[in-house]
Amino acid sequence: MKKTSFLTLLALICSVSFSFITSFSATATLMDKKAKPESKVKITQEKVTLKVAVASNFLATAKALTPAFEEQYKVSVQWINGASGSIYQQIKHGAPYDAFFSADKLRPEKLKASKHLLVNTVKPYTLGQLSLFSAKHPNMTLADIKNHPRNFPRIAIANPETAPYGLAAKAWLSEHGLWQAYKKSLIVGSNVGQTFQQVRTKAVDAGFVSSGQLVAHQLVTVPVPLKNPEQLLQYAGVLTNSKNAETAELLIDYFRTESVQLKLSELGYLPLSQSQLASNEAPENKLVTAEYN
Repeated sequence: MKKTSFLTLLALICSVSFSFITSFSATATLMDKKAKPESKVKITQEKVTLKVAVASNFLATAKALTPAFEEQYKVSVQWINGASGSIYQQIKHGAPYDAFFSADKLRPEKLKASKHLLVNTVKPYTLGQLSLFSAKHPNMTLADIKNHPRNFPRIAIANPETAPYGLAAKAWLSEHGLWQAYKKSLIVGSNVGQTFQQVRTKAVDAGFVSSGQLVAHQLVTVPVPLKNPEQLLQYAGVLTNSKNAETAELLIDYFRTESVQLKLSELGYLPLSQSQLASNEAPENKLVTAEYN
């Protein structure tokens, strides 16, 4: 009887011990899982990529000056170029850009008024220069254009309706009474980038392009004096729907820094005045409103 009781007691102790060990093991496993998330869950921080629309004249310059900004802020900048007027229409129709670097003031101001650009981010970043360029006739001057129009009938300009540099070229031709003489034989490009390629490949006699394009390709500039130089005062702004608005504005401000303005003056552009750099608002830009006919 005593032997039987002893065996029963021993069995009960073993059963309790086994239950305790099993319960402890299960609890430890559960705690371990809570302490160590599953390896399938990975927390990663993706590198921000800014999609920036830029006027064709500024593309090569922008690409040359961007690496320092990308390194400083650990971001990537993707430049998409075109005529300012065309980009303006794209943004009006919802193009997913983060910022817009225009070749004029007019389009950014319109986009600000329609609330497509954040008001406080619209500001000037450089002042462009118009140049005459001829790959066919390297020694061509503005006097040749003015005095011998019949010798150079195929002159190229960017579309004055969409490209500020094309509008500036038309203004200069009109000012010197040459618009009617060249009007019928003009080769009109969709943007100043296309015009530059037409002239460089000698498809035309000469063309009006950006000084910045010529400097970027180590070509000689023939500056065209404009009656109103500020018509090429170039503005930028951050899109209202940008998910990277803060970083996009940093990019605009980067181009407005003293060091970058100095570099721009060496790359075919004119530096902004101190008053323009000190404020988001630059002096009023008297826009050329010549009719497109």
